[in-house]
Order: sequence, then C-alpha cells, then structure tokens
Amino acid sequence: MFAGKLDFIMKLTDTSNSALGRDLGFDPSYISRMRSGKRGLPRDRFFLEPAAAYFARRLQERPLGKSAAAEAVCPGREWPEAENEAEKLLLSWLGQDERQDMERVDRLLNGLAAARLLWPEAKMPTQREAPSGAAFYYGTEGKREAVLRLLNDYRAADAPTELLVYSDEKSDWLADESYARSWMEAALRLIERGVRIRIIHPLAWGWRELMDGLRKWLPLYLTGEVETWYYPKPRDGVFHRTLFVAVGHSALASSSVGEGDGLNLLVSDPAAVAALAREFQDYLSLCAPLIRVYKPENRRDVWKMLAEFEAAPHSRIIAQRLPLGCTLPEEVTAAFGRRAGPELAHFLRDAAGHLEAHLASGLTVTELLRLPPPEDVRRGLVHQPMSEYMGFDLRYSPEALKAHLGQVTALLRRRDNYRVVLTDRIPEGTMLYAKEDLGCFLVRIAAPTTVFYCTEKRLTAAFWSYLQHNANLGQSRELVIRYLEEYMEKL
Repeated sequence: MFAGKLDFIMKLTDTSNSALGRDLGFDPSYISRMRSGKRGLPRDRFFLEPAAAYFARRLQERPLGKSAAAEAVCPGREWPEAENEAEKLLLSWLGQDERQDMERVDRLLNGLAAARLLWPEAKMPTQREAPSGAAFYYGTEGKREAVLRLLNDYRAADAPTELLVYSDEKSDWLADESYARSWMEAALRLIERGVRIRIIHPLAWGWRELMDGLRKWLPLYLTGEVETWYYPKPRDGVFHRTLFVAVGHSALASSSVGEGDGLNLLVSDPAAVAALAREFQDYLSLCAPLIRVYKPENRRDVWKMLAEFEAAPHSRIIAQRLPLGCTLPEEVTAAFGRRAGPELAHFLRDAAGHLEAHLASGLTVTELLRLPPPEDVRRGLVHQPMSEYMGFDLRYSPEALKAHLGQVTALLRRRDNYRVVLTDRIPEGTMLYAKEDLGCFLVRIAAPTTVFYCTEKRLTAAFWSYLQHNANLGQSRELVIRYLEEYMEKL
C-alpha cells in the first residue's frame, strides 16, 4: 500500500521527511503523515512524479540498494540502469490503486471465512499406458492436457506419494477459471489418496497475484497437505521453467524464453523422473517458506511460533472477535489455567509480560474488535480466541468477559500507544494478526480450523497495510471507552 511503499523507499534511500519535503516543496509533517498512513496518496501528480524522479536519482547514487528495490518494485527483474526507466517503474509502483488492494485482501478474508472443504466426487480413472520414453505436447492447450493426464494417471498409480510443482512460465495456461477448477479437483483427489503437494511460487508473481492465488486455491490449503515456497532472490525474467513431478511415476517439464511457448515433455522413464525430482529438490533447497499451513494436529508447532511471535519487539495490529489473551486480568488467566492446564496460563503470562515491555518501549499495539452480542456471552457460546484449535473448551462467562474488557479500558487510559478500534469491516470467522516487518497469522476460526503463517515481506506488508488502513478509520479513545463500559453493563 502507498504508506508502506513510501516508508520502504525512503528507508532504502536513507531519505528523511525534511529532505524529501524540501526537494518536493511539501511540509515534513505532511510527509510524516503519508508515511504513517494518516494521509493518503495526493490526488494530483505534483507529488508522485517528482517523488519518483527523486528516488530514482537516489538509487543511482546507492548501487547496493538496487537489488532490494528490484525485489519490491519489479520482482523477478533486474533494476534498470537508465534513470528514466527507474523513474517510470517507481511512478507506476507508487501510484497503484490502494482501494483495489484493500478489496483484494477483503476478498481473501471473506473467501477464507466462507470456504468449504468439499472433496470432489469422481470414479477412479483407468490408468492409461505410460508414454514410451516421452510424449510431446505443444502450446497452452498441450500443457493443460499434459498436466491433467499426469495428475489423473498418478492418482490411479499403486502408491502415489508426493507431487512437486513449479512454474514461472506465463500464467495464462492456469488462469482460465474452468481449467483452474479442473486442476484443483484433480489435486484434491490426489490429496485424498495421501499425496502431499509442494509448490514453489515464482517471485515474478507480485503480492496481488499471490493473494489471488491463495484465495482461489483455499480448498487445497484447507487440507493442510500443501507446502508453499518461494525463491527469495530476483531472476532475469527471460528464461522460464515448468516442472510437475509425480514422484516415482512421471514428470512434465518445459522451458520457454520470454513470453514464448516451449515444448512440454511428459516422461515416465524412472531415471528421467528421478533426475527431474532432484532438479526440483536442488531448487527447493534455495527457497524459503511462503505460507505455512497448520491443522489442529499441528497445534504444538503453532504454540511455539505464537510464543516467539509474541516475544518479538515489533508494533502489532490484530483483528478478531475479542481482545488479545495477553490483556487478560490475572484472575481470568488463573481460571483458564485451572481448566486448560498450566501450559496455557504460562503462555498467557509470558505474553502479558511481553506486551507490557513492548508498550513501555514505545511500540504500538492496536486491536480491531468485533464484539459478540451480549446474549451470546450469557448463553455460553463465546470462546476464548483459538482455544478450540488449541484443544481447550474455554468459554467466556459474562463475569470473565466483563473483567477482561475492564482490563482493556484500564490499559486504554494508561497507555497512549495502546489502541482499540470497534469495527464490523473484518469478516467474522477470521483472525488476522500482524507484526510490522515480521510476519502475520491468518486464521480461519470455523471448521476446518486452519492457521496460516507468513513471513514473506510483500504479503506481510500487504496485510499490515490493510489492518492499518482499517485502524485509521476507527473512533476516538473516549468514544471506545464509553462503548466498552456500556457493553459491560449489558453483560
């Protein structure tokens, strides 16, 4: 989003608010408000065009910053040598439509809340005779046919185990909605047979494409049987590769230059399949996790990650139904601990200590809350966030929630850098928790409860900016305190 982009490029070029304001004729306080997200992108071009020229010039003076700029502004490509070309890139990047970006994240959250894991009904395919040596397929339609044949034949094999997927060729072969549905259904049927899927996403995909891909493939991710990775360094964007490896069975390989179509080879020779699997694994060893997906059976891993996340000294924003567990008063923490075990109480007390230390150091903590109807609390229908996922049945009594909200109002009065926003803009049934420049948790609350954890900086920045945008639409501190006090009376 614009605020995050402006802040990133100013840090990268070591530009102060006063220096940029002096060069562009803007007050430094106005620059500061744009960096923080309190002011949006100016409507006219009197800021964007000179700002793009300024940053292009600064990058020419700082060769070491060019690779980082390329990764953010034109992933998969080298930073242009010509200053005027760099200026055009920066102008386009800084001026992209923020409203559409917000809507993109909204669609993902709504899709996550509404997604259903429905296994496709289909009879087992009859295994066809494997191609002798290699079968050749041409163009987009050929690639589509070859991929579906590989997936269906692998499902009919005796003991399918793992599917390896990578493609940075032009994506129109997979973009067709009808074909994407067929591909996903075939992949779901493989998962039903016990196959685990590993996907390496190309850096050439921007965060928007990654976000849209995540939304489209939610049924795959909800299975918990898909690993996603990405190669974190830029590539030249000229030579492209596609690999689909059905381990121990067959493989599809193709290469292309630029926007061209290459030859697609479907092979079943064991030595060839093993060689292509090694090629994939060699590339995977250079990659980093894109999004980790955790089902309830992985709760121990999530406990550990959450503990590390809570301890990390970064500003945070969280959107969920109820306040953070680390703001619980001690008596409620102790009661939850008696019902769920000492491990939970220890976690909550540690998190409370980290919260207090972070606030004391000047870091900001913002909670976007969508409080449940008071009658649901009185009927015992409201759970402590994520407690069911963690294996506990912790339901708030009216007294416990009243005590918790009382602690929140006290914190609001005591700490200026702690803030609460009351909103219905974040879809119910999801939790989004981000720490600036660190990572984010995205949780689907309804069954199948699924936790997504991401540290990839473009997606993290997108989620952070989305939360920050919604936080900036919030109410005054006095109005929030008054609402919480009235809500507690209704309990």
